[in-house]
Amino acid sequence: MMPVIHLFWAELKRAWIQYIRYPAEALGGILITTFFFYALFAGAQYVAGPASQFGERLDAVVIGYVLWTLVIFVVNDIALNLQVEAQTGTLEQVLLSPFSAATLFLARACASLVLRFSIVVVILGVILLLTGSRLRFPPALVLPLVSVV
Repeated sequence: MMPVIHLFWAELKRAWIQYIRYPAEALGGILITTFFFYALFAGAQYVAGPASQFGERLDAVVIGYVLWTLVIFVVNDIALNLQVEAQTGTLEQVLLSPFSAATLFLARACASLVLRFSIVVVILGVILLLTGSRLRFPPALVLPLVSVV
C-alpha cells in the first residue's frame, strides 16, 4: 500500500511541475474559464432583461458550471496524457514500470483530480466574487459531490 501512496505523490508532483512549467498558460486557463462563465452569466442577464433575477438558481448555475469544468479538465487530462505518452515514445516505459498500467493511470487520474480540483476552487472563488453569490453547502450535499468527483 505504501508504494502506491508514493506513486500518487510522485504523480501529483509531476502534474504540478508540468502545470506550472508555463505560468502564462496556467493563468490564461483560469482567466478564460472564468471569462466564459461570466460571459454566459452577463449574456443571460442581458437577454432576459433588467427584471431577470437568478435568485437561488444562481448557486445551482455556478456549481453546475464548476463541476462541468472539473469533469472536462479531468477527462481531457487522461486522454491528453495517453496521447502525449504515445507521441513521445514513453508509453512503453510507462507500461514496463513496476506498477501495473491500471495502477499507474489511476494514480495519474487521482493526481490530476487533486490538481484540477484546487484550480477549480480558485475559479469558483473568482466567479463568486464576480457574481456576488454566496454558496451555502449543507452537509446533505457531501454525498452527491463525492459521487460526481
